[in-house]
Amino acid sequence: MERCPTCQARLKDAVVCPRCGTEIIVLQQIDKLVAQLQYQAIHSLKQDDLKGAMQAVEQAILLKKQPFLITLKNFIHHQAQELRRQRLMVCVKTFLAEDELLS
Repeated sequence: MERCPTCQARLKDAVVCPRCGTEIIVLQQIDKLVAQLQYQAIHSLKQDDLKGAMQAVEQAILLKKQPFLITLKNFIHHQAQELRRQRLMVCVKTFLAEDELLS
């Protein structure tokens, strides 16, 4: 973090902003946690764990609302909807095939 998010003072390696006293270390820890949750969401998505991916991205958004995280959440939601649609189509086709056999 190069600048204090509160007053925009230059920070260098400070853990507390020299101008306004904001504790930068806490914000850095939040940024690190958000990055970990983002990685976890993407990893879960790659493993087809949509529920885990959604949980991780929602936790990250609670900590820090970022455009990428919101886009990722929307993508995961879209993937889940598509998966539900595909499953429904399989059920319908199975039902129709069984109905034809009974006729």
